[in-house]
Amino acid sequence: MPVLFFRRLFALACLVLVALSLGAQSVRLDVMEPNEERAAARPLTLDPAGASFNLTIHAAGDVDWFRFTIPGASRQTVIQTGGDLDTALVLLRADGQAMAENDDNGGDRNAAIGLILPGGDYLVRVSANRGGSGSYNLRLRLSVPPSADAHEPNEDRAAAARLDLAAGLLAAPATFHNPQDRDWYRLDVPAGGRALELATEGNLDTTLALYDADGRLVAENDDSDGLNAAIRRNLPAGEYRVAVGNYTGALGSYRLVARLGALPSPDAFEPDNQANAAAVALQPGPAGQLRSIHATDDVDWVKLVVTPAGRYRLQAISQSGRQPDTYLELYDEARRLLAEDDDSGEGLDAELTIELASGTYWLLVRQVADELAGDGSYRLVFSRQ
Repeated sequence: MPVLFFRRLFALACLVLVALSLGAQSVRLDVMEPNEERAAARPLTLDPAGASFNLTIHAAGDVDWFRFTIPGASRQTVIQTGGDLDTALVLLRADGQAMAENDDNGGDRNAAIGLILPGGDYLVRVSANRGGSGSYNLRLRLSVPPSADAHEPNEDRAAAARLDLAAGLLAAPATFHNPQDRDWYRLDVPAGGRALELATEGNLDTTLALYDADGRLVAENDDSDGLNAAIRRNLPAGEYRVAVGNYTGALGSYRLVARLGALPSPDAFEPDNQANAAAVALQPGPAGQLRSIHATDDVDWVKLVVTPAGRYRLQAISQSGRQPDTYLELYDEARRLLAEDDDSGEGLDAELTIELASGTYWLLVRQVADELAGDGSYRLVFSRQ
């Protein structure tokens, strides 16, 4: 009797485990099934702004096909999946010709496609990567595309729109009105040269590239300030081109801010490009000396008289944001290199902390980058620790 009881109990437990296993692995069919083939594509009913649908890939190899219609005029169309399932999207014309496909542009493991679509019929194919199954959300968003801005057409270098910087500052409103839009501008730097600052403002992921009159790249930037780009360069006189790119292809508005300022002037300690020209010794103390790197070939030699012996710190602290990117080289009286540093201070600032005997030392301050930006100012501080 006990043996029979335990056999039945064991069989029941096996059945429960099998049922639980099957239940854990199964995914319900959604209301759109069957739609595994293009011919069985199910219609998506959209309101003027789009729609959202909760769906499933119910088994490995399952593919979901849908069709939708954009009535009338063109619409900016964003198709996106959401959820924990690793999904892929394909957008096709009604005749089955693929227009776009994506795997992970929607963040995490979700897919996203954004295009301006003319009125008409379209197909969407959703699949799961690596044989996955589970639930997902399919969202379609429709909006009126932004109109071309006043600078258009300016999609290439030859058609660059002119920026008038006679007043020194200009904020130009602009738009990306299609996913392939790239905006070109041109500007003039007057005789004697100027410090140029360029920046984009807005919620779009923009890029900036600056070219000289011969088409050579001078500088480029992507995400200097969040999704916005910024370039700062001291430039000789001449004509320049600016290209504003659209990293994600999203549509919308941005502002291009351009400013021309005066070039940096030599500081009060110049000329000091040679060690024997360093006339004023830097004394320990919190005030330090306000100096500048005023040209690409400018270096500053500084004389240090140490007394008493001890532990000292040298800092080259930028006074204009991230520029200049300073570098320190410390030499003894016989000009033997003792120590050097690039970025041990805040941001790109150079900083040295070292034990020094009493005596005379020489400090060389230079910048790392080949280009100057801003006024090049920095404060050199020499302090005993």
